Formats: sequence, C-alpha cells, structure tokens
Amino acid sequence: MTDTVFRGWPEEFQRFFIGLELDNSKRYFEAHRDVYQTAV
Repeated sequence: MTDTVFRGWPEEFQRFFIGLELDNSKRYFEAHRDVYQTAV
C-alpha cells in the first residue's frame, strides 16, 4: 500500500461546481460538460 496525500480539488473542479451552484440549469451543464468529464 502506498501513502497518498490529498492535496485538494483541482481548480477547474471547483470552478465547475461554483458555476453550477450559480446556474443550476441544463444549459450550463451542457456548456461545461467537457470540464465535468475531465475534472470531476
């Protein structure tokens, strides 16, 4: 077993969820689907 250290969430991960909180619509999600698929 290797020791791993959690270094926080990537910035794009945080920006995605902040944006989603401000605009929880399908339009926002579809416009940012690529970020969701790569960062989340």
